[in-house]
Amino acid sequence: MGELKRGGLLLRVDGALIFIPASIALRISAHPEVVHVPGAPSELLGMAVSEGEILPVVAIGGDRAQMVVCMHASELVGFVGGAVIGSGIFPTADGASSDAVSFGGETALTLDIARIFGRLRGGAWAGRWGG
Repeated sequence: MGELKRGGLLLRVDGALIFIPASIALRISAHPEVVHVPGAPSELLGMAVSEGEILPVVAIGGDRAQMVVCMHASELVGFVGGAVIGSGIFPTADGASSDAVSFGGETALTLDIARIFGRLRGGAWAGRWGG
C-alpha cells in the first residue's frame, strides 16, 4: 500500500505548523476590516465581509496579514493568525494521528475547527450563535 497523503494548506501559527485540509479551505484573502461583536469570546475577532458574504473571523494566532476562509457545518468562517507557507499534497506524519501531515521534517497538526466552534458556541455567548 502506498504512502497516505492529504491535500491542503500549511500555516505557521505562532511558530507551530498547522494544516487545513483542502476539503474545508475555500480561499485565502487579505485580512479584512473586522467589526467587533460586544460580548463575543476573545477568539472571535468579530464579523467581516469577504467576497460579498458576512462571516465570523476567528483568531488562531498573532499574525494578521492573511485570512483563510473555510466551510464548517455549512457555515463560512475566517481564520486569521497564521501565515500561509504552502499548499499542496502532503504525506501523513509517521507516528502521529492520521490528521497530521509532514512538511520539511516538521509535523503539522490539523486545525480542529469543530473544537473551535464548540468553544465559541459555549459559555455566555451560547444564545447568540446557534448554541
